[in-house]
Amino acid sequence: MGALLVHQVSWRQVRTCLYNLQQFLQASGKGFDIDALLSIPLPHLETLLRPSRFPRQKSRRLLRFCRFLQEKGGVEHVFSLWKHQAVEKELQELKIGFGPETRDCILLYAVNRPVFIADAYARRLLHSLGVPDRDDYDRCQQLFQEGIQRDFTAEDLAAVVREYRPEELRHALCNTPPPSTIPLVLLYQQFHAGIVELGISRRWEAFRAAFFSSSAPIPTPTTDPSPGNPRTPGVDAPAG
Repeated sequence: MGALLVHQVSWRQVRTCLYNLQQFLQASGKGFDIDALLSIPLPHLETLLRPSRFPRQKSRRLLRFCRFLQEKGGVEHVFSLWKHQAVEKELQELKIGFGPETRDCILLYAVNRPVFIADAYARRLLHSLGVPDRDDYDRCQQLFQEGIQRDFTAEDLAAVVREYRPEELRHALCNTPPPSTIPLVLLYQQFHAGIVELGISRRWEAFRAAFFSSSAPIPTPTTDPSPGNPRTPGVDAPAG
């Protein structure tokens, strides 16, 4: 849900929307589930989503998404079907702003599949380093994934997992992924959070200076996508 609301706004605004929904449903004696969300009258839903900047559009997208989940048997069932391309195609046909970035946010944080989110901040980071083809989502994602998997040894990946307390792991890995994928899932989450923080701070020049002072080479992505991580070209639809 947050992945659909976050277009062109900060996550703080998304949290406000989610809080509004939670408080309204709680006051109505309902839980935070699909049926409860679909029961909210559209005008009131727009009011609750006003912090999202585009409440009229996003409230309708949210309702279409909830109906889709309801028809498919719920969130968990949709996640279990995610390996089938037909599910992703159906979501794109809903026209709710579901593109590669939204897809990968859900895959990484909800499904816990190891995919790098090549969002606008990640592409801006590559731009600051003068990397070619930086505006292509697939190429940007490929470069980050290849670089991370090349530079982190098995020992490094094991150390990443040890940094987390048990309760933190339960929060970060809500869908219980295969043990072999856990280190990369956590690492991609860390990279995404760090790049977003850099983007919000707008300290691109400071980052660029620090990067080049280390004399680190910029890797060039290979021609073909990395095995096991096929990507569909495109960018997410704007919220407005």
